[in-house]
Amino acid sequence: MDLIWVFISLIGILGLFFLLIYGLNKLNKKIGVISGSKMRILDRVTIGRDGMIFVVSVGGKLMLLSATSQHIEKICDLDMSPEEYSMQLRQDAEQTQANFASVFASIMTRNTEKSDPEKDNQE
Repeated sequence: MDLIWVFISLIGILGLFFLLIYGLNKLNKKIGVISGSKMRILDRVTIGRDGMIFVVSVGGKLMLLSATSQHIEKICDLDMSPEEYSMQLRQDAEQTQANFASVFASIMTRNTEKSDPEKDNQE
C-alpha cells in the first residue's frame, strides 16, 4: 500500500515539474524579444576580450555599431543598402573560398612532389 502512494506521489511531482516547464516556456514566449523583420545583425567582428563591431540593418539602413559588456555606441551610418552589403559579403566569401582552394591545392601538390623523391630514396 505504501509503495502505491510513493508511486502516485512521484507521478504527481513529475507532472507538476513538466507543467511548470510548459508554463515557463509559454510565459517566456510572451515576454521574450521577438526577432523582428526590420532589425538584423548582418556581420560582426570580435575585437579584444569583450568588444565587438556590428553591421546592423535597421529599417533598411545600415549602421556600424561597437559594443562591449558595458556600452553600445553607434559609430556611423553606412552608404549602402542591406541588399548591396549582403551581395558584397557573398562575393568576398566566394573569392576567399576560391583563393583558399587554389592555395591549398598548390601546397598539396608541392608537398606531394617533395614526398615522392623521399620515397624513391628509401627504396
